[in-house]
Amino acid sequence: MTDTAHRKGEAARSVFEGLVAHAPEEEAPRRLRDSRAARSVFSTVPIVLVGSMAAFGLTAPVDAAQAKAPLKPRGATSELGKSIRDAVAAASSAIANTTASIRQANVAAPTTYRVVAGDTVSDIAGRYGLSTASVLALNGLGWSSLIFPGQELKLTASGPLPVEVAAEPVSSGRYTIVTGDTISAIADRFGVSTLSVLTANGLGWSSIIYPGQTIAIPGLVGPGDVNPERVAAAPADEVVVEDEADVLADAVPVVSTEPAPAPVPVPEPEPEPAPRSDLSLALELYYARLQNDLLEQGLMRGDGGGADTPFTDTMLARDFVRIALYDEYVDDGSSVRPEARISRLRRWEGPVNFAVEFGPTIPEAQAARDRASVSAYVARLARVTGHPMGMTGTPNFTVMFLNEDERLALGPRLRELVPGIADSSVRAIETLPRSTLCVVVAFSEPGGYAYTSAVAIIRAEHPDLMRMACIHEELAQGLGLANDDPQARPSIFNDDEEFALLTGHDELLLQMLYDPRLRTGMTAAEAAPVVREIAAEVMAGRGS
Repeated sequence: MTDTAHRKGEAARSVFEGLVAHAPEEEAPRRLRDSRAARSVFSTVPIVLVGSMAAFGLTAPVDAAQAKAPLKPRGATSELGKSIRDAVAAASSAIANTTASIRQANVAAPTTYRVVAGDTVSDIAGRYGLSTASVLALNGLGWSSLIFPGQELKLTASGPLPVEVAAEPVSSGRYTIVTGDTISAIADRFGVSTLSVLTANGLGWSSIIYPGQTIAIPGLVGPGDVNPERVAAAPADEVVVEDEADVLADAVPVVSTEPAPAPVPVPEPEPEPAPRSDLSLALELYYARLQNDLLEQGLMRGDGGGADTPFTDTMLARDFVRIALYDEYVDDGSSVRPEARISRLRRWEGPVNFAVEFGPTIPEAQAARDRASVSAYVARLARVTGHPMGMTGTPNFTVMFLNEDERLALGPRLRELVPGIADSSVRAIETLPRSTLCVVVAFSEPGGYAYTSAVAIIRAEHPDLMRMACIHEELAQGLGLANDDPQARPSIFNDDEEFALLTGHDELLLQMLYDPRLRTGMTAAEAAPVVREIAAEVMAGRGS
């Protein structure tokens, strides 16, 4: 915050970061509004805003009509960056008439379609107003399946539609996920189909599972059933008896003298979520297409890096300084321009208490999965940083899952969460362009660098992996890793969308950020020698 800002009595400092889908070259990027460590598809452009609160580090795409100066190129375009831009261009082209397609449903869709060169399944589906998932399922394909020119695809089911028959309830037990598990491997282990496990847990084929998560296994012995170990150990002609009362119950009717229990009231069914607009449905189709195209390029990795992404303690220290101690863009009062500017160390000093909120259009099953994802990730962040944080206590970091219409009307709730928030900050969140996938804003007291509150906004239209990428990116940035660096690898804090989820490299950055040898508000010059010392230590510990 400048001296002028102090004299004007700004209430607080706020930092915006956002996950931004970089628009293709022929499509002008839109207004600079949020900031996030980005990679070709996801690019960062911080802005300084001045209002009743001073905001800095706000990034988003630039509108050519509003930009006062052209952005400085980063250098030669990599093949990876070109692939990402091609994916975004394809997604943007395919979604141009999506809203009209949604209204027309399947009216214009033929029964079959013959593939031609350049086709993709999502492109074909979007052309006829169909969902990509339905076309894949109808043809027995997966998200990574290949199609070939001349191949015939089914677009609509021929013959009379099947009559849905209510499935009989299946008893289910619970299984806790451990590292290395997959749904198909778990299903094989218990002798059930992968589809039945997915269905029992409300998951899709692209859903993500994580260690510590519990899932239902159809047909698995649950609490109160016969102990499976005793059954397995009993001889073939032996009857396993759980309790002496079981034998008596078969021989003599028992008359209970206890009063009949009071009837248990039947719980009210879960309310139906509010209907969604055509715009929200169109965005859902767009983001599904974008994720699919990125995956087809081999991007959005979730493996955390490996032998193909080596790094040293020197590289780690450099990445930390560039990500935690630099702002990449500046606002000169009339325009935003790229200019690497040294900042100060920002992080939380007090406990971080997370809370999750959902818009009324979010189904309860999806809300439960998102809440569990945030909870598990917060536990991981607490373990990595050693800083107190969790899902209890008075919330000061709110994670909001909102569909388009809910985000457009978010102003009153933002003002409740952050009293005194600047109107410019509210507008920045309410007017996010489609290319901005998610955003976080963190606040500190006047003249300080310790965060005291934060709000993350995640679009509920995202498919599972993109939604999880937003959780990983925005919560980590909201802890203090505000910038991006194109040389950081393997990392979610760079300019190539190679990794979707927090990597081992990124965990070390977070561990360093909350090392007690660093002080909140340190300059880069003060922090650099300490950072080099810490980087050498954590790398040595990593190799042991």
